[in-house]
Order: sequence, then structure tokens, then C-alpha cells
Amino acid sequence: MDGTLIRGGILPCLPAFRCPGRDMRRRRPGCALIRAARSLAILKDSGHHQLPRTEDTVKNSLKDALRSDLNGARRGRDRERTLVLSTALAEVRNREIEMGASLDDEGVRGVLARAVKQRLDAAAQMRSGGRPELAEREEAQATILRAYLPEELSADEVREMVREIVAGGAGHIGAVMSALMPRIRGRFEGGAASAIVREELSGG
Repeated sequence: MDGTLIRGGILPCLPAFRCPGRDMRRRRPGCALIRAARSLAILKDSGHHQLPRTEDTVKNSLKDALRSDLNGARRGRDRERTLVLSTALAEVRNREIEMGASLDDEGVRGVLARAVKQRLDAAAQMRSGGRPELAEREEAQATILRAYLPEELSADEVREMVREIVAGGAGHIGAVMSALMPRIRGRFEGGAASAIVREELSGG
């Protein structure tokens, strides 16, 4: 047996000692998973990889659309659109605070419809006051918000809905309006709808 001569005998040669550090790192359980996770994170951050999207993440709400468009307006330095959308989202948030709950798309449309009406009313007042430039600005803002609402209904379409509701048994204005408003919210002005209901109930 090979060995080294020392006083009192021969010291056998021991197997060459190898630092376990590299082998241990190579064989440590879970290392491959860790490296894969890190690589996935790098790819995700760089935009080269996207996780599978579920139906919930694909389907965006109306609030999501408003936020996305607001970010686009800010990037494009569109000051007027940025003002309108940020104000609309603030009004949505205020309404949620009042109700103590998050608004669904129907609730958001209600907020937007009121915002459109306010701007159109303001435009009418400004025109009557001899300020057409301010009226045009209010009307332009209303046009921006209208893009997030369903197509408007005509008075004839609303009158037909009212007649259907009355034929179904609703005999007073409260019952008719309760059935009518969910169908026209954001698409027809409530005061005008109420006038149509009164006409139909009175036999006009």
C-alpha cells in the first residue's frame, strides 16, 4: 500500500479530499426548482413570458377600462381627457364610499350618466349666459364620458317600454319607474322618463 514514511510507521495515503461546496450546491434538494423559479421571474419581468390568464382576469370591468384609458391619456399628455377620466373615477369612488360597497358596471354607468347630464346642463346654462366657448368644453367632456355608456334610447323606445310595464300590471308611477330604470339607466334621462310614465298612466 502506498503511503508516506513517518516516524514509527507508514501513513496510508487517504483519498483526495474534495471540497463539498460545489457538489452540495449541485445536489441540494430543490435547487433546480429555485433556479427555474428565478428564471421564470426574470422572463416575466422582461415581458417575454406571461402566465396563463383565467376568464376572470381577461374580463375587465368598466372601472378597469376607465383606469386603463386614464393611464393612456396621461402617457399621451392629453390634459382634457386626463381631467375628465380622473374626475369620473373620483366620483365613482365617492359613490362607493357613500354606499359602503364597490360599484358594479351598472353602478358605474349610473355615475357616468349623472356626470354627462351635469355637463350638458352646465353647457346649456353657459350658452344662455353668452359663454359658448365654455359650453363647448362641457359638451366635449360629456362626449368623452358618453363613450363608456350604452347607446342612448329614443323617447319612443322608452314609451314602448313603459306601455309594456303598465300592461304587465304596474299601476302607479313608483312601480313603473322601479321596473323601468334598470332598463334605461345611463341610456335615457330619468326626468324625461318620469314625464313619459305620467303621460301613459294618465291616458295621455
